Amino acid sequence: MSTDQVPASPLTVYAPASIGNLSVGFDALGLALAPMTGAFLGDLVRLTPCEGDDWQLELTGPFADDLPPDPEDNIVIACCRAYQETTAERGVAVTPLQVRLDKRLPIGSGLGSSASSIVATLEALNRWHDHPLSTLDNFRLMAKLDRLENMLKAAMASGRYPLKGPGGARKGAVTAVDVVFDVIKRSHK
Repeated sequence: MSTDQVPASPLTVYAPASIGNLSVGFDALGLALAPMTGAFLGDLVRLTPCEGDDWQLELTGPFADDLPPDPEDNIVIACCRAYQETTAERGVAVTPLQVRLDKRLPIGSGLGSSASSIVATLEALNRWHDHPLSTLDNFRLMAKLDRLENMLKAAMASGRYPLKGPGGARKGAVTAVDVVFDVIKRSHK
């Protein structure tokens, strides 16, 4: 499929909750969790064509309100931009899309919430664009973005970045999202 062609219908990819912290690809494939009811316990990412020349993000799901309201502060948009940059390095032009994240995992739950968003987004993008990245290269990109998330966790544990607490922000405090995107922006320079 050329980049001028788009799938006739929306594309949705599901990435399940996971445990084990083995790395992003292994989480989704090796230690996936599923409720016995058959309900989704993970994130769903849906792609559709969009009007305009930049990525558009829509947030839905029971944990959507826990995500930053600015799309530029969301790991999904970071994945889209990283995917676009990686494919451009290979001579493949990727047109921005409308991305809907159905956030079904609680943030900070230990169930691979950010990994689920990363895996679902990058797998959906690669399928939509007819696999310009090999499975291995897509896994490498997933791991790179997951490592950035893990760098955030290490920075938080070190106390280097004081966080906003439930009682409100302290003067000069930053949110976890601020740190993630600071790390991502520095790594892409």
